[in-house]
Amino acid sequence: MKVLLTRKLKDSVAVIFSAKMWNRVPLVLLEANKRKIVAGVVPSNHPDVNEKLGDNEMMLTKKTLEVLKCDLNDIQIVFPKTNLFVYGTLLSRYINLNYYEIKNGWGGELHSIPYVRGIVSNYKLVWDVLPRAIPNSGEILGEVYLNVPDDTLEYINGIETSANYRAVELNVRVLENMVLQPRINAIMYEYRTKNDAKNLYTIRFPDAYVCDNEIIHHNYEQFFDILQGNVPIIISAPHGGYMRPIDLPRYYRKGTDEETYELSRKIIEYVYILTNKKYIPSFIGSLLHPSRCNPNIGEFNEYEKKYHELLRRIINNLQMNFDKIVLLDIHGMRADRNYQIELGTCYHKTIKDMSIFDIIHDTLSERYTVTSNNQFLGGYITRYYGKFDKVNAVQIEIRKDLRKLDIDETAKCLAKMIIKLIKYIR
Repeated sequence: MKVLLTRKLKDSVAVIFSAKMWNRVPLVLLEANKRKIVAGVVPSNHPDVNEKLGDNEMMLTKKTLEVLKCDLNDIQIVFPKTNLFVYGTLLSRYINLNYYEIKNGWGGELHSIPYVRGIVSNYKLVWDVLPRAIPNSGEILGEVYLNVPDDTLEYINGIETSANYRAVELNVRVLENMVLQPRINAIMYEYRTKNDAKNLYTIRFPDAYVCDNEIIHHNYEQFFDILQGNVPIIISAPHGGYMRPIDLPRYYRKGTDEETYELSRKIIEYVYILTNKKYIPSFIGSLLHPSRCNPNIGEFNEYEKKYHELLRRIINNLQMNFDKIVLLDIHGMRADRNYQIELGTCYHKTIKDMSIFDIIHDTLSERYTVTSNNQFLGGYITRYYGKFDKVNAVQIEIRKDLRKLDIDETAKCLAKMIIKLIKYIR
């Protein structure tokens, strides 16, 4: 297959095939220099692409090469054949409800295989000594391992069937930050016996957390990722999405603040781990590309309205339990800035307690060069919600290298800052 480079979709990892091929291949595995990644497939007639490709041609985006750290000629493409959806103790990490602990899955070689998160419908997840998927009207969030070798599948099948699970084939909606959200076929092990145990959505960590023997998990409404936490901190990531549905027109000429969605989720995980599994910030993130949905300029289309509806819901819930709330709106700036982080508060008009701003500024300044109210004063989210009762709103612009090369260290530093805020407020 002839491999070409495209300048389209430059902020996204993607493979472009002809429309005919796209209908048959929703996801591929890319390998280069001992690195493996999952890439979503986009049809060449997508409105953001509009290229003519034959069935023996494919295009890769610039970001795909950056992630793989290779040239076009170095890449091997693998078309997944047998995929396995897991939801219980085969997950890479899961919450064991017998002990309310985070555990690693038992899959062995399975966990060396690339996977995507996904949702299956018409099942409910229950925990009855072990997790079980039972036919029902609900949904389960889990992981889909791609192109599972026959020997690995045979090993897992022997264990699952001996425990009265049975293999079924089903269709999974992929839940990843991609240009398109495809559906793929996979095998899953279901349990047929009726069970009245509590219905669960997921036990996958870190899509789910456990605190005081209670599960708190992310929810997904339309194109948005929402988490109602247990502390007065909200993280907002309005510009971190890559998704460009074919039937959703472009409203704006704006690119993604790359990795801000992923960074925000890592921050939450670090807050949880660093506080001995005690604190969970609230979160809202958009998976839609900012060219389709830009909540930071207002509420003009139905998706921007939905984002703000969900954010107001989070704020209203926190206002009932806390006297002070901090909203951190996460954004990304270019790599050529001579400082690393900028804090926008509209000259402190969105701050009701200056000690909160001082904690944010001083903690981040211990590691980074930080400025405030220089170029990014705060957009619609900061200005609008900064007027709300009890809410202190700050827009945090983070330089590109901190989001890409040092994302884990950046997430940990921001998490430590948030922990200081929690201790001050509480």
